[in-house]
Parts: sequence; C-alpha cells; structure tokens
Amino acid sequence: MTPKPAAAILPSRNEAAIIAAVTAAAAGTYPTAELVVSALPPGATDGLAPLWTPAAGTLMDVVHQPWPTRFACAAEAAGRRVVGGLPMLVHQAAQQVVPQNRCPRVPHAEMLKACRSRAHTR
Repeated sequence: MTPKPAAAILPSRNEAAIIAAVTAAAAGTYPTAELVVSALPPGATDGLAPLWTPAAGTLMDVVHQPWPTRFACAAEAAGRRVVGGLPMLVHQAAQQVVPQNRCPRVPHAEMLKACRSRAHTR
C-alpha cells in the first residue's frame, strides 16, 4: 500500500465532516463536539483545558502518564464522560507481541490489569 499525500485525502475528509488537522482555529471548536479523541503528547492539551464548557459528550484521552491529564480533569468537571486510552494502548502492544514472538495468544486482560495497577489509571 502506497501512502497518499495529505492533499489527496482532504476532499474525503471534508465530505465526512472530520477535522484532519489541528490548528489554533480548529482547537477552539472542540468544546462543543460530542466526541473528542486526544492522542497528543503529555502536556500538549494543558492550555486547552480551560476551554471545556458544561455539556454532555465524551473525551477519549490516549495519554496514559500522567493520568488523569489536566485536559481530562477539566472535561470531567464540565460534565463530560472521560475514557482513558490505556486499554487501546495495551491492545496495540498485545497485537505486536503475537507476530514478534510467534505467540498464538496474548494474555490481554492480564496485561491490562498489570498496567492499571502499575499506572493507577482508569
């Protein structure tokens, strides 16, 4: 599969109403979104935390350390449901272990439990 340049996917992005790039202008629209998925590095969303407004909706913050992030705390304080990204990250890691170690099965639940106890996360 050959990767396509970003310009080639922009028309489909617009048809699906998906913001494909983070810009200062776009970042200001997230407080009204029903679903926000943040996969930015730790601390990158700290300055956006005060922009949350009281409303229903969900934030999935993929950062696992530090947890919870300021962004997640502010979203929860504004009435949003907050979902941590640790289960997704553990699932990705488990899927890499299978081919690398020729394992037929990876103990996903045990890996998640171990990570949660170590990181004190949701």
